[in-house]
Amino acid sequence: MRKRILVASMLLVFIASVLPTVFLVKTAKAAPDPLLGDVDGDGDVDMADLSTAALAYGSYGPDGPNRQFPGLPASGRWNPQADLDSNNFIDIHDLLVIAKNFGKTQ
Repeated sequence: MRKRILVASMLLVFIASVLPTVFLVKTAKAAPDPLLGDVDGDGDVDMADLSTAALAYGSYGPDGPNRQFPGLPASGRWNPQADLDSNNFIDIHDLLVIAKNFGKTQ
């Protein structure tokens, strides 16, 4: 009886160690987190991102800064990709995000 229990438990240990490798399922890789400060979406934070944000500096999106003025159209230089803090206004805080991550790549 002990021999049967020992064999059965060894068999269970073997099956438990082999089954996970037999039934491996390939999972899709999650998309990488966006790189903060990568305004142009090319995978790095560089002078192109800084100059794009600098050109939009001081501009605001539809409804004005912080959406305080409903119906106000976006200013001419508005670039939503440069609004890194999502306050509907391109200011020093957006440029600081770029400066903090300058030189990083994905």
